[in-house]
Amino acid sequence: IPDRGGLWPVGNELHVKAGIRWGPDDEELVPVGVFRIAKVSMGESEGSLVLQVSGYDRARTVSRAKFTRPYLAGWPTMVGGVVTWQNYAKVIKDLILSRIPWLDPVADFRLMTPVHTAPFLVFTTDDDPMEKAHLMAASFGAEVYFDGEGCCVLRPAPDPVYDRPCFDYTE
Repeated sequence: IPDRGGLWPVGNELHVKAGIRWGPDDEELVPVGVFRIAKVSMGESEGSLVLQVSGYDRARTVSRAKFTRPYLAGWPTMVGGVVTWQNYAKVIKDLILSRIPWLDPVADFRLMTPVHTAPFLVFTTDDDPMEKAHLMAASFGAEVYFDGEGCCVLRPAPDPVYDRPCFDYTE
């Protein structure tokens, strides 16, 4: 639709990058995030066309995709007559994919492999899926989030006492 600046329909995603342009063919860009378009408006200000886009990151998309019936997580499988419990990373990945099924199961996930197995969990229609993913990760000292490239990351939670700083500031 021309009056929407090509950003219609709502629900498409924008991959936002920020950086520096050194010259006409030389730029340095860093991914800021992937945002699902919620609202687009166009207007005019001081003789210039202004496009305003409101969006939300993928974590909010997971949160808002509520369960419509009880969700079973960590269901054990039978392998050669032996009950095998699922790894927490797989359970968290399956939960995220159940809420955002268009993600690529390989390219859109960067998951550590915890040694912990998930218990059998049941989530109700009142539960927030992203909050449940956060709680599962926190139960074994990890964090789950969507990075600047829109990938779901599961990694050990940083410990400011033992982890090296990301940068040092020198006056």
